[in-house]
Amino acid sequence: SSMEVQTLDKHLSKTSNRFYEIYDFSILNVLSHAEAMQLSQTATVINCFRGEQLIHLGEQADSMFLISEGALEVRVPGKDGNAITVATLWPGDCVGEMSLLTGAARSANVYAKVDSVLVEIKKEHIAPILETNPRLIPEISELLAKRQAETASLAIASDAEGIRVQSQTLAKKILQFFFKG
Repeated sequence: SSMEVQTLDKHLSKTSNRFYEIYDFSILNVLSHAEAMQLSQTATVINCFRGEQLIHLGEQADSMFLISEGALEVRVPGKDGNAITVATLWPGDCVGEMSLLTGAARSANVYAKVDSVLVEIKKEHIAPILETNPRLIPEISELLAKRQAETASLAIASDAEGIRVQSQTLAKKILQFFFKG
């Protein structure tokens, strides 16, 4: 793979600011400033080049990516076996969050539509934050449930009860994944 990985260090380069540039627009905006700072210190910056595959359908993974620059295409196999692009993701969007938060296998293939810069967050880095601040789990679950409803173009996108139920289901999965025991 030709991907390039860098550790964020706010004192060394302007890439260190990438987490903060997208933090307010991402599902992580429920984090306090201190929690965001803690997470930014362990995040890595990934440069992904046009056409490169970032995520493979079915793989087990424990990280998510926030898009800082560029665009990603989310593709799933169609009934005929050919890939169908189901979403294009832009700066501020994230991908891989369900694998990070629930341990679920990757649900799609994701490719860089153009040269892109991503911030990678790993389970081992977000776990301490969730342990000290479990109120984040229902907040993140609600955001994910809303996003899933929108992504799937479901009628429940405006259905508060449907989102609440989905949010509770996601919260249970996240709790089980992070606190097995």
